[in-house]
Amino acid sequence: MTPAAALRIEPRTTLHVSTWICHTASLLRMSNEELTRYLARAARENPLLDTRPPRAGGHPVVDAGRNLTAPDQSLYAHIFSQIGCVLSAPEDLRVAACFVSALEPSGWLGKSVDTIATDASVSVCHAKAILQVMQGFEPAGIFARNLAECLRLQLADRGQFDGVTETVLDNLQALLDGGVASLVAQTGLTRMQVETVLHRLRHCDPKPGTQFDYGAAPIRAPDVIVTRHADTWRIALNHPALPNVTLHQIGPDCPAEWRAMQDAASGLITAVERRNRMMLLVAREVIGHQIGYLERGLTGLRPLCRADVAAQLGVHASTVGRVAKGLLVQTPSGMQELARFFSRSLGKDHRAQMSRRRIQNRIRRLIDREDPANPLSDSAIAARLLNTGTRLSRRTVAKYRSTMGIQKMQDRTNS
Repeated sequence: MTPAAALRIEPRTTLHVSTWICHTASLLRMSNEELTRYLARAARENPLLDTRPPRAGGHPVVDAGRNLTAPDQSLYAHIFSQIGCVLSAPEDLRVAACFVSALEPSGWLGKSVDTIATDASVSVCHAKAILQVMQGFEPAGIFARNLAECLRLQLADRGQFDGVTETVLDNLQALLDGGVASLVAQTGLTRMQVETVLHRLRHCDPKPGTQFDYGAAPIRAPDVIVTRHADTWRIALNHPALPNVTLHQIGPDCPAEWRAMQDAASGLITAVERRNRMMLLVAREVIGHQIGYLERGLTGLRPLCRADVAAQLGVHASTVGRVAKGLLVQTPSGMQELARFFSRSLGKDHRAQMSRRRIQNRIRRLIDREDPANPLSDSAIAARLLNTGTRLSRRTVAKYRSTMGIQKMQDRTNS
């Protein structure tokens, strides 16, 4: 082989991800409480890190063992009032608080029991025992982990749960995939038995938490504070809720192992600073776009997706998604998740774009005002929306109503 043949230049594309990028990506998914615990673990492993928990005062965090309170009319206030009646041990109250922190606006649990047990530092068996107690709270179906469990809890509360119902609930996927005929074939039940159970299910509420005010009083401090001064809106991080982390300096003659620990600690601090800065940038971009939502509610909500925000900030949409997930915003009208400020547009004509949630809100208002003795069909709702300049098909109305968990009326079923 000649020297010329032995030498070959081949261009290759490789991706090198720095340590601080990995740190920042993982930290963006964390709430302030999760970040505090993460930094505490890192400080135990690295003596050059000094971390302190969030300062007391300012915007309060609910104590997991005492003083479980929330504003009236919220889902949380309703749950807290029942916790005090059945639980008293500090450890049980701490576990209950962890379950409430995982409660979604729908009334379902947003975390697994294993994760909640870890957060509360108790066994899974202990967590399951507390969950069983809390699943007996009102409204029935609260703290369910999935749709089948939500429906099961409601039917059991009404004394309508039996073996046939359990078989139907265990095979709900067959109903979703192929309808009643598929469910009958898979379970061996008669069509009349299946129809009887389905009639009961139609009277259940798949999202029992939505009957309460949405954003009133989460059980942890907000990440972002939005305030209004005259005609100016101010958007800032809730600094008292942020953990504080600093670096102990070492001399130039320290061993290499200490210098490595110093580099690791410095990289983590940089990642935390970038995480906080990115949270603020995303929050300001999102909320600044939705000032109308802050001022007028859903009628002022504009179409906005994560890709739009990412394009404005010059980052990837996944970065915006990591920040928005679970980030809490304190506004003059109450606490909300940043995700509530996003809404897909209806239609491709940007001159006539309207937020889907605005349309859903209009549908809900029409249904709330209908005559119970003569409920509006989906076609009638579509016609009324058309009169106000919004064109929707009957099927789209039915889909939106289903998404909002509004019970289907017989008249709409036949429309």
